Amino acid sequence: MASRLAAEAAYQCGALDRSKSLLADALAGLPADFDPVRRALLLERYALAQRESGWAAEAVATLREALALRPESQPSRVQAVVLATLASTLARSFDLEEGAHVAQRAVAAADAAGAKDVKADATITLGVAISYLGPAEAGLGPLRSGVALALELDIPATAVRGYINLSDVLELLGRHQEAARTASEGLELTARAGLSRTHGFYLISNQAESLMRLGEWAEVDEMTVRALRVIPRGYSAPPCGCCGPSFVPCAAAATTPSVSCGTRAGPSAPPTMSSSPSPCATLTR
Repeated sequence: MASRLAAEAAYQCGALDRSKSLLADALAGLPADFDPVRRALLLERYALAQRESGWAAEAVATLREALALRPESQPSRVQAVVLATLASTLARSFDLEEGAHVAQRAVAAADAAGAKDVKADATITLGVAISYLGPAEAGLGPLRSGVALALELDIPATAVRGYINLSDVLELLGRHQEAARTASEGLELTARAGLSRTHGFYLISNQAESLMRLGEWAEVDEMTVRALRVIPRGYSAPPCGCCGPSFVPCAAAATTPSVSCGTRAGPSAPPTMSSSPSPCATLTR
């Protein structure tokens, strides 16, 4: 379907409003007897665009609608895809327990359907949820496994999402140098894969946070400017101006009086310099 391809291209370029518009029009024009598999996939893509625009509750509702189109007793690739996206959306919405549960279902469905690419994505989400539920170290294994599988399958978008979250958890654990190195590896991949527009912002932000904690202020200042230049169009950030894994506005606050922010966007993050969970780092499905 041409509209889905156009919407996907818009999403990958960071044109979230355009992606939502194309998918909403496509869904509205579907006949009642349209293939449920294709409808579910369109709903899943629409939910992604909703989520990245800050419509998390709407995205969850859209994904539950997509799941209802397929019997759970018959595992399939589309079921695994929708479950994986629902798991990451729940994690971003700080519903970590259900996110972990749905991620486990997604991994099982992906295994049953032989969908290794979806398994890589769901495994990363499982690692995210486990890390922020605690102890954080427990999520490192799934995160690294998901990244490794994505790299093996040559799925850069999934691997980059893993790098975003892995660097975030490493920073949460106080492993600043390892976190900065991991974010740097992810940035190299975004450049090679042409994903800097949609993914680079998050990795730059994570690396800047780690470098700031290491005292590399000059580099942090330069990276702050870079990050603010590549915020995806249509992205809805929290009121303070930061996004999930980002510490960039905090770095900007050190040099720009008009910018004020406390720390990461954790569930109950106080306005301090301490690390706190940020499952919003799950940028992509």
